[in-house]
Amino acid sequence: MTTQKRTKLKAIGTDIRYRYKATVGRMGIKRNSYKETLERTILLKDVIRIDTNEIVTDHLWFTVRKRFKELNLRAGDVISFSGRVSSYKKGYYHNIVDYHLKYPSKIVVEHRTTIELNENEITSATIPTWNEYFDVVEKKNRSGTSIKSNDDIDNKFNDFYDDEEDEFIKSKMLALLDN
Repeated sequence: MTTQKRTKLKAIGTDIRYRYKATVGRMGIKRNSYKETLERTILLKDVIRIDTNEIVTDHLWFTVRKRFKELNLRAGDVISFSGRVSSYKKGYYHNIVDYHLKYPSKIVVEHRTTIELNENEITSATIPTWNEYFDVVEKKNRSGTSIKSNDDIDNKFNDFYDDEEDEFIKSKMLALLDN
């Protein structure tokens, strides 16, 4: 059975790029298993199509690429950007069709948050670290959120890391996967 989400995005169609406005919610992190690297992600909340002033979705996640990184965005910033609607399949069995905005471009900061930057705060320019990734995995494990284990992570880790600090990170990661 295939279910659909984000019907407002679906109704916009995939042919034309529109301008959108959104508030930065927070930064995240994900593991790119193909490249064996970590990538920064950014959550955009209350995404509004500017020409209709209608909220098209309550949130969207994007991988932080060059332009997002250059803008050094943080929670509370308001941005506008151009994007095209696209469908994708999600879920464990890839049986759920959902919609998102693809290829954000012409990204402009409309309003910067005025709250002083905390020394531990993560921005779109913050380089993701393995410790941050493991903290996220640990929080998900503690909350009962189901996450898939990383295939052959022990072997892959050994291929890329070998000093003392990395051994500590590896042991932390393996302990999390054992839980």
